[in-house]
Amino acid sequence: MAIVNTFNSNYVSTAIATVPSGTERFVLFIHAQVGGGAYDIPPTGATINGQAMTLYASSGNNEQSVRIFGYAIPDSWSAGNYTITPSGHSQFNRWHVAVFTGVDGSSPVVGGAGSRIGVSTNDSISNTVDTVENGWVHDAVITGVQKYAGSGQTVLYNETGRGGISYKSNVSAGTATMSWSWTDSRSGHGAVSLRPSVPKAVWSCLV
Repeated sequence: MAIVNTFNSNYVSTAIATVPSGTERFVLFIHAQVGGGAYDIPPTGATINGQAMTLYASSGNNEQSVRIFGYAIPDSWSAGNYTITPSGHSQFNRWHVAVFTGVDGSSPVVGGAGSRIGVSTNDSISNTVDTVENGWVHDAVITGVQKYAGSGQTVLYNETGRGGISYKSNVSAGTATMSWSWTDSRSGHGAVSLRPSVPKAVWSCLV
């Protein structure tokens, strides 16, 4: 399994997933934002190329909101740019997109988890998800201050007062915990565990 591209810009009104050619492709669409009013309501749904994405992790409806949606790209879709359209949200949002290859198309997600801590003096947050051998765990966090990813996490994006995106790859079967730390902030967090595709067996017959 491998991540092939990410799109982590801020204030993007339209999210685009750049999908490579081939099979076993998967897209994550992530919302991570500090809010506080009707102008930044998080999305309740999302589609890609008109097809509904599945919500796998959510921190709930609150000022520190995280949503992680996913979709297994059908083999029939050609390589190219596909528009992701969120719904149920307000105008002011930030989107993050990660595109993968080598993900099991029939059962791509092992598990997901999300939570929020609404205490302004809190210093950390974490979520634990089930994993399979050689899997991948992707997460997103939002706080109002500078933050630091936990041990073993590779950071893709991290801005003070904005989102943090990280992953663990080639994890062992069992569970994996994704965590972030800081000093004094409320927070929202979500994590999703992905299942790698299994190579098709090659059979030979000796005559």
